[in-house]
Amino acid sequence: MSLLSIMLLVSLFGLVVFKTEGRLLTETPKQIVADTAWFSPKRLECRFRRNDKALLQEPCSYFEGNNAVAVIGNSHSHELAYAIAEKISPKGLGILQYGVQGCGHVYSLKKQTQNFCYKWHEKVFNEVSADENVKYVVLSYRNEKKLHKKHRRRGLVRLARAFKASGKKVILVLQAPMPQRHRLCADCISYYW
Repeated sequence: MSLLSIMLLVSLFGLVVFKTEGRLLTETPKQIVADTAWFSPKRLECRFRRNDKALLQEPCSYFEGNNAVAVIGNSHSHELAYAIAEKISPKGLGILQYGVQGCGHVYSLKKQTQNFCYKWHEKVFNEVSADENVKYVVLSYRNEKKLHKKHRRRGLVRLARAFKASGKKVILVLQAPMPQRHRLCADCISYYW
């Protein structure tokens, strides 16, 4: 086989990979599931940093409509908020998304009152609780490291109960387990619920 033939085959293979976006077998079960994992187009716009500016920022709003759902969490809540918004927007409903990267749930942890994340959660809790349009609150954090501590689990449950006491329906979305960190189970939360 000549060098020119090899170069043509490699080029052709590269073109096929490029045209299929690296997916030569697009109908495998793994690829079908992977195709549902899209990046939220508002991720960069709605990415609040852990600083005092975030205390002044308005939540991100997805689609037009009655903002009946508030999604609250850290950076792992962005794609969830967008996915829920896509599903409920045909019904004329929108979403408010509150998320600060790196903020675990610290609501009601009194030792944390000077902590930025504590202040942010207090602000968000007060806003969402007072918003009569919001009927559902979705809590979603990447926090499996923190939930091994009893006071952190109780803090998350207190946050959910406080929203429930304000008349909201609360949905807690735990993150998918990660290798080497999957010791957390649903029993850890439901025990305190």
